[in-house]
Amino acid sequence: MSSPRGILPDPALSQPSPASGASGGDEKQRARARIGMTIKGKWRLDSLLGVGGMASVYASTHRNGARVALKILHAEFARDPGIRERFLKEGYVANRIEHPGRVAILDDDVTELDEPFLVMELLEGETVQQLWKRKARKVPVGEALWIASEMLDTLQEFHAQGIVHRDLKPANIFVTREGAVKLLDFGVARVLDGRGMTMAGTALGTPSFMAPEQAMGRIEEIDGRADVFSVGATLFAILGGQRLHQSRSDNEAFILAATKPAPSLARTAPELPAPVISLVDRALAFQAAHRFASAQQMRQEVLRVMDELGLSNPHQTDSLSTRRPPAHEAPTPVVEVRMPQAPDDEVALAPDHPDVVRLMELFRRLERLLPSVRHYGWGHPESDNKLRATFQVVVDALRDAPSQVYWKLTPYAFEHRGCTVWEPSHPLDLVPYNLFAAGVRQLALAPGITEGELRSLVEVMLLDPLRDLLPEDDIAAALWERRLEHIRYDVVSVLAEGDAAERELFWQEADDLEELARQAAAEEKQNRAEAAAMVIDTDREALRAARQAASALSLDPAAQRALGAQLAQSPERWSERFIDVTADAFLNARRYRDPELLLGPMSASARDQILARRFDLLFGMLDAVGRALVALTPREAPMLVPEFTRGMFPPEALRLLVREATRVSSAVGIPLAPVDLDLVAHGLDRVLEYLGAEHILVAMEIMPQVAHEGLREVLLNFLTRALPGNEPGVVDVVMTMDLENARAILRIFAGSATPGAQEALRRLSGCGIAALRCEAIAYLASSPEQLRDELMQLAEGGAPDLRVAALRTLAFHQIRAAGPLLVRRIQDPAFQKLSLDERRELLAALFTLNPARGEGMAVEILQRHGLLVDEAVEQTRTLAAEMLGKESRSQPALDAVVAAAKRRPWNSGELRDAASAAAEAIAARLGQRLVPSGES
Repeated sequence: MSSPRGILPDPALSQPSPASGASGGDEKQRARARIGMTIKGKWRLDSLLGVGGMASVYASTHRNGARVALKILHAEFARDPGIRERFLKEGYVANRIEHPGRVAILDDDVTELDEPFLVMELLEGETVQQLWKRKARKVPVGEALWIASEMLDTLQEFHAQGIVHRDLKPANIFVTREGAVKLLDFGVARVLDGRGMTMAGTALGTPSFMAPEQAMGRIEEIDGRADVFSVGATLFAILGGQRLHQSRSDNEAFILAATKPAPSLARTAPELPAPVISLVDRALAFQAAHRFASAQQMRQEVLRVMDELGLSNPHQTDSLSTRRPPAHEAPTPVVEVRMPQAPDDEVALAPDHPDVVRLMELFRRLERLLPSVRHYGWGHPESDNKLRATFQVVVDALRDAPSQVYWKLTPYAFEHRGCTVWEPSHPLDLVPYNLFAAGVRQLALAPGITEGELRSLVEVMLLDPLRDLLPEDDIAAALWERRLEHIRYDVVSVLAEGDAAERELFWQEADDLEELARQAAAEEKQNRAEAAAMVIDTDREALRAARQAASALSLDPAAQRALGAQLAQSPERWSERFIDVTADAFLNARRYRDPELLLGPMSASARDQILARRFDLLFGMLDAVGRALVALTPREAPMLVPEFTRGMFPPEALRLLVREATRVSSAVGIPLAPVDLDLVAHGLDRVLEYLGAEHILVAMEIMPQVAHEGLREVLLNFLTRALPGNEPGVVDVVMTMDLENARAILRIFAGSATPGAQEALRRLSGCGIAALRCEAIAYLASSPEQLRDELMQLAEGGAPDLRVAALRTLAFHQIRAAGPLLVRRIQDPAFQKLSLDERRELLAALFTLNPARGEGMAVEILQRHGLLVDEAVEQTRTLAAEMLGKESRSQPALDAVVAAAKRRPWNSGELRDAASAAAEAIAARLGQRLVPSGES
């Protein structure tokens, strides 16, 4: 989201060109087209200050003459209630605090097109990002610490009210012309009152300035110390010349922020005083508990360091009137550069070659044209004459060598086939620099070029990105927008090519031997500076461990460049670059005996992916890291892959995964999108292959919740592998399980044949749970005959619940030899005196072991009756009718239930109902139809 910018731009530069308009959904064109309009009859939009992803910001004048900034939400978001709320939240949050360090929100309203807007105080000055670039990416120490102290003074007021900014970075810190420091953009701030708008697992902010807990999406852990980290990251950048966590994709940036500890500032700026390095390093501690406890505490340390170094400023204790202290400028470094070699596919030319001479003449003309346009504009005759002369040289060059009018760019020159054809001096040296920084690597002119196209190219060359372009634009985008048909150019992604700071500070292109010599000479100095800086309330052993952990996840810059140029990335999947970074970081963490430094954040990331139900991404990432480990260390991979998997999937993650995969509705009852449980089962099978005994209890706990056959089979396969040798510890858990799932565990016990399994079965065979006791006896029996005798003994002489359990076990294990004993029990006159459950189980067991004999017994029972109703007999006859309705498909059975359904003195109403239902079921199986009388 854009914030009000500083010095108002030249109105001429803010006006839309004649070709611009509000068509095609281009927010920039629509924003520019608004200039000059009056909103709500009182706010005239004077100029465009910036266009962000969600809003446009204008310098505006009220009808009473007041000057303000208007921040208008883009029309495409205005209809979304959630986005509107977040947009207006910036005003509500900022206005909760009365402090000069925040941008006052004066009002909010909606435009005539129902677009919400905020009325804000208008700032004049520059952002710290603009200051940083203006200072050649090295802000003097005194100025940087003063900015930090003012930021922290504002933050301590917000933190006291439970407000965390969460997006502090140089672009969101503004230094006014009067010398006040303002914090911009509270649109993603979090109010710690339990009503935050960000869900768990969501990471908002900018990765290079983001605390690890914030990058992990652990919303419940974010407090004021996250802002302290961002202040430290800002100091790291503006003092050291480069940002934390350079990356080549959003995915990688967030993961590096979540998993890679910040290096010491001594590594990038060893020349800084040790107290400054110590201050920044402490603010950037990976664990929040090791940072400054509050913004107030850090500010006190900043002021102490400034005083120690003699950088104190007279207003340092009065934040309401602080002005910028005098800048203690560092000397401009001497930059040594090395000319790049000509490409292998081109032959280098001599400086007097005709092609080179033609292009050098072209640039001599261009070098006269550019200052004329800069000073006089295009309306002056001088500019017009020089444009025509330059254009004629272009035409002549294309006529003589149509394929040779092209240049390769370096940060300081235009080259053609190994020869420098233009290396401008100041101020025109910004032309190649700005083009190169935007990613332009080659320019070519094609036959047919017009004078208007050449003029457009000159306009692009003269652009100042900080003054003439919106914050999100660059020169490459400006070149593309002009649609110049006969001007060809190659543009590379500034992220894909490498570290932006390294690219802009092009002295790193110096000779490899000189670089090695310089590093060797500086190594001892760096080590001394870092050692002095790292003494932060800790002992020597803790310091050593911290330094090892910090370096464990660091890739050598050369290795980063070599990897990054070859790996493809996708915004929808984990990039291969990240996979290699993760695998290499894991190996380094193990080397320093601290794998948890990586596995902890990776486990948190897995949890977030599970909560988001992105199972394909989760399992795909795990597989990819496994393959990378195999490629890096083939011999050790059989040990490393299981270790990485166990670290990423602790027992709680397994429980969470099954819960989320099988959940069909949200906490408020809203149906959720279905999950591909086959995919989850396949992925979980690969995960469980590497998990061990620590996951057994969780697997047993979640198994009863799983109805999906594939998932259930995966869990049982895991338990089959993991239980042998660990059986005694799970007996108590088995006693809490339902019979179906307990039987599955008992089968595993019986199949393992280990001493522990046998002991577990013996314990269960004597437990007080009848069903488990009988099942354990069944698995301990050495033969069907032994099992029959033991269970029939229990079925005849035990307690009622034990007799019922024994009958069920006989039926489940198909002990057919028990059939005659069951018939005898049913025919015994004492059968009618048994409990209803026991009579039902006896009949069910007989039907299971011998369906024909069971049906015959049921028909016999149904036909046996007296002249008057006997309650016990009628209960048994009703059981027999129900049993026939479930199992039978014969005519005798149908005749028996039809007879029992008739209204007779000996047929109770309950029996007739049960017999009628049974008759319909049997007739349907036989393909017969019952007439109203009940006959078939």
